[in-house]
Parts: sequence; C-alpha cells; structure tokens
Amino acid sequence: MRIKVLYIALLFLSHFLFSQDDVTVKGNLPIEVSESSGLIFYNNRLITHGDSGNAAKLYELDTTSLQIVREVNIENARNVDWEDMTQDGQYIYVGDFGNNFGTRQDLVIYRISKESYDSSNMVNAEPIYFSYPEQEDFTNTGNSDWDAEALVVFGDQLLVFTKQWVSQGTSAYAVPKSPGTYEAVKLGSYDIGGLLTGATQNLENGTIYATAYSETLFPFLIKLDGFSAASPFDGTIQRVNLDIGLAQIEGITYVDTRTYVFSSEKVSLSFPPIQLPSQLFSFSETEVVDGEDDDPTEEDEEEEMDDGTEENPDDAEGGLGQDPTEIGDLDNDAFLVFRQWGSDWLEFRLGKEKTPLGYAIFDVTGKRIQEGTQTELEDYAIDVSALRPSYYYLTVYLGNDRRTKAFFKD
Repeated sequence: MRIKVLYIALLFLSHFLFSQDDVTVKGNLPIEVSESSGLIFYNNRLITHGDSGNAAKLYELDTTSLQIVREVNIENARNVDWEDMTQDGQYIYVGDFGNNFGTRQDLVIYRISKESYDSSNMVNAEPIYFSYPEQEDFTNTGNSDWDAEALVVFGDQLLVFTKQWVSQGTSAYAVPKSPGTYEAVKLGSYDIGGLLTGATQNLENGTIYATAYSETLFPFLIKLDGFSAASPFDGTIQRVNLDIGLAQIEGITYVDTRTYVFSSEKVSLSFPPIQLPSQLFSFSETEVVDGEDDDPTEEDEEEEMDDGTEENPDDAEGGLGQDPTEIGDLDNDAFLVFRQWGSDWLEFRLGKEKTPLGYAIFDVTGKRIQEGTQTELEDYAIDVSALRPSYYYLTVYLGNDRRTKAFFKD
C-alpha cells in the first residue's frame, strides 16, 4: 500500500506550473548591480538598477554574458530606495518607494521617455508623487507594512504592491501614469505568507508573477491569473516554491509568452554565517495537460506490488530506525536521513566538509510546510512533531548546492 501512496505522491509533484529543475541559474551578476532590485526586458537586453545607496542609473545587461553594456544616468533623480521598474510602449517607470521603516513622505515613481532613453545616456525623468491615504503614523517602529518593492503597468494606471514586514502580506494600490501628486487608491490585499519583492505583468497573456521570500530567505513566486483592477486578488492565485536554496530574490520580468527571468541580491551575514552571490535565474512556464496516461491504473499499482510484499520504510535507505552511532565516514555526496523509533526528531548526515545553511520540508503536493536556517539545525536534527503521518521531502541547502530525500512520518 505504501508503494502506491508514494507513486501518487510523485505524480502530484510532477504537476507544478513548471518543474523546479527547469529553473536555471544564468550566472552571477556584475558587482555594480549586485543589489539588483528591478528588471525589465527591452530592446533585447535586460535593464536593471540598484536599490538604496546606489547611483540613479539604469544598467543594460547582455543577455548571454550578463555583462554591463550600457549605463544611463537619470540626471534629475536620486536613488533614495529604488525597488522595482516596469514599462509600457512609451515609458520606463522606476519606483522609488522602498520604505522599510514607514517614515517616508516622498514616495515617487520616475517616468522616463523611451525616446530619450534610446537616444542618450543622460536623461531626465518626470516624477509621479504619491502617498497612502490610510497611513496616518510615520513614526519609525522598526519594520513597517508601508514598504513597497513591486510595480507593474496595468492599463492606464500603475499598480504598486506593498511589502508588509509585519503582516507578511501585500496590498495593491493604483497610481495614475501621468506626472503629478496623488493619493494612491487601495484595490485589495492578500496574505502571501512572506515578503513580496517584485512583479511583472506579461503583456502577451496578462499573467502577473511576483517574487517573494520568507523571513528565512526561502524564495517563492506568486502567480496571479484573471487579474482585474477592481478585484485584483479575486482571480486564480498560485504559490510556486523555488527549490534554488536560500536567496533574496528581488526583480522579475518576462521575456516572451512563457519565459521569465528573475534576480537575487547579494547577501552577506555574519550570524548565521551566510554568503550568497547576486545571480540571475530563468524559467519557462509549461502548461500541464492531464491525459489518460497520467493516472495510475490498477494494473500499474499491482505491477509495483507483484512480489507480494510491502516495502517497510524502516528498511529503506534513509528510513527510520537507523542508529546514528553506527554511521561511519561518508562520501562527499552522501545524504542520510533517519529517525529513531518513536522520536519526534528527524536526523540527517552529510558527506565530509558539507555545512548546511538551511532546510525545507515539502509535502507530496510540493507545498513547503516547514523551514529553518542554519541556527535551527543543531546536531543535524529537525523537530517534526507537528507533521501529520504522511510522506514528505527534506531538502537541505548547501550554498549553491542542495540535497533532497523522501521520508515517512508515522
């Protein structure tokens, strides 16, 4: 019976929007844009910018080498905290609305003419100032729900998505595309269970993808279909976990109908000790069409059991009942997962010179249900007492590498 359950579990995992194996690391970004915070694809090049403390510049990147091939200065703007960018047929828009502490009263979106951008490396921008009418307190309370890091064009208006440090959700606000000073109009809110950092609307199919990460730097995407300005979160909303290790993903843009790229910022922490490079990733969304061959048949199930026996997970590699005291030296690529009988602690062992930076546990549908950083991996053991009996997948992140293995919680 357990063989059948595992077979169905693997079937579920194959029905993601796109396979996690399809996410490709394109390479490390140049040091000048190691804090890449926004992306667009224009004139067959990627355009990005830095965030707070960086120059008021746009950088064009070659899509193959990822090297900077052009820099454009925005002469009459300053980079207080640039967080995202978007475009329409005539203009590029850069959102200077990063507001971690909720104290800013100078939120602005810079509108840059594409005609000027194409003809000169020094351009001027037109400011679109805005405020949140619901915000009445601008006191610095540490982290704020009035931060924002995502911007898209939607028809004749701009949509700003907030990054809510306290609520772990987002609210969508509408701002006119014309220069001026406005009160943004709140359209709706959604609890994403993390920090939303960027967005893009694919103008070829209307889909909006947003980048996000958890407080422990586990990245994921939010896909919105059936989006409307009147009810932005009433369409189909799907969360897609990204099995790329720890990453502070920030900018995202579409390249064509199904191809997207997203960037991550450089992360350097002393405690816990984490060093992550700034990188560019890509994925191609693929539709999943269920067919007759996708469903397990009774014949398939019986074939898996034709030896008349039932596999005992206690006897499987990485199963229950292994005694860690009996494990000797491991190969560099080894990854053992085990649990003492009746224990609420899942233990694992890695090959020599492998240090875990974090972990995640996924259920059979691919949903991430538990995660933690290096400091939560004391003695290479994870508390799984909150998990109900079922099959799960443990992924341990090792910088740019990872190890994954299934286990069963009884």
